[in-house]
Amino acid sequence: MTRISRILMALATWAVRGFPFLVFASVMILPAYKGLWLGYGPILAGSGLALVLVARWSRLRSRLVAISSPAYWTLALVVPGVIQVGLLLLLRPEPWFDGLFVYRHAVTLLETGRYDPMTYYPPAQAWWYAGWFSVFGSSPLVAQLSQIPLSLLVTWLTVRVGRDVGSDSTARLAGLAVA
Repeated sequence: MTRISRILMALATWAVRGFPFLVFASVMILPAYKGLWLGYGPILAGSGLALVLVARWSRLRSRLVAISSPAYWTLALVVPGVIQVGLLLLLRPEPWFDGLFVYRHAVTLLETGRYDPMTYYPPAQAWWYAGWFSVFGSSPLVAQLSQIPLSLLVTWLTVRVGRDVGSDSTARLAGLAVA
């Protein structure tokens, strides 16, 4: 292995190790920075649920392994997906702040074929919305519903990665915590 490849490998290793801390810092700082204190609600709810699950780990472990695969995936993917669709249809929230800006950029992208070069948002979300808008029409509800497959994909990937780095029961618990 050459010196350059060793340096690159060391940098990549530190980047992989540091990324969770960067995500944690972003999740903890950005709502306060943007003045959106409501953003801490889902974080606190998810953290509380994760703490309860970890505290009861010994009892949960045997139950998680005993659940059949179809029943687990129903619990991890179908139930959260139905809840998300139900809440969107029931509450019909209007986009605001970041969501509104990205929504507007996606509509502009769809209508003009151009992405605003002055935006500071990553383009992937606007492109994602524009793709959905080209099929279903542009509306806030379509944008919000398009997020559901991504959230379910994150849950599925969490379980897959968890199985590669840990046990099946740990992967299933992580998947439920993410769901």
